[in-house]
Amino acid sequence: MSEADFRAQVEANLFGVVNVTRAALPVLRRQRSGTFLQFSSVGGRAGGTPGMGAYQTAKFAVEGFSEVLANEVAPFGVRVVIVEPGRSAPTGRARRWSATRSAPTTRRPSGRSTASATRPTAGSPATPPARRR
Repeated sequence: MSEADFRAQVEANLFGVVNVTRAALPVLRRQRSGTFLQFSSVGGRAGGTPGMGAYQTAKFAVEGFSEVLANEVAPFGVRVVIVEPGRSAPTGRARRWSATRSAPTTRRPSGRSTASATRPTAGSPATPPARRR
């Protein structure tokens, strides 16, 4: 991967999150409430997928940024939740939230389960997301 392509991935997947957060932060601080939903990836936490270095680097950085942000904005009543989508079943498959991980799990035709995690960061109360249909 060229340096330009690597930088483009980080620009979109990390600095996109940072720039939107910067734009919304003054409003949430002023109203002393709100929730940032920061979209990362299970790959950003697990990593190691060949050919996905730039993407997983950016998503790993989103996680670090979001964890620090959660600690910084908690005194203002603002929460930060990291959403980590993983592999999902084809459209039309039912999804359910696991009570133990607050993660949607999907049954594949093979019988294997896949999970996508939604986890609150430090300083954010654990609340499961709404169920999708």
